[in-house]
Amino acid sequence: MDEAQHLRNDALEDLRLLTNYETGSENWLCLLFVGLTQLRRCVHMSVHELLDQRIVLHYHLSALARGRISEHVIYLLRVADCNLPWFAPATVKEISHAKQAMPHEVNRMAHYALLAGHA
Repeated sequence: MDEAQHLRNDALEDLRLLTNYETGSENWLCLLFVGLTQLRRCVHMSVHELLDQRIVLHYHLSALARGRISEHVIYLLRVADCNLPWFAPATVKEISHAKQAMPHEVNRMAHYALLAGHA
């Protein structure tokens, strides 16, 4: 479930209830929650303690090191099958000042830079 930080409390509770069903040693439902930091804070609240207990693996993607942002932007371009140098070094430097250099913020800033360049 992408953007899971937007799920309401009642929806999270419903999902927890769905994970209760098992047949023998098999679970009927396996969920993968993907979301921003707000999701982690929400799941750790006492109202969602039972859901939090069911989560087998937590992973928090931390901010990119300033020196790795250029590599990240180049990687994103390669994934898009583009080997052209779309960003000037000064642009990458500005992108690196994105909020805490979180990957989703870096991606958003690069996207907006491409749109501005196109316009």
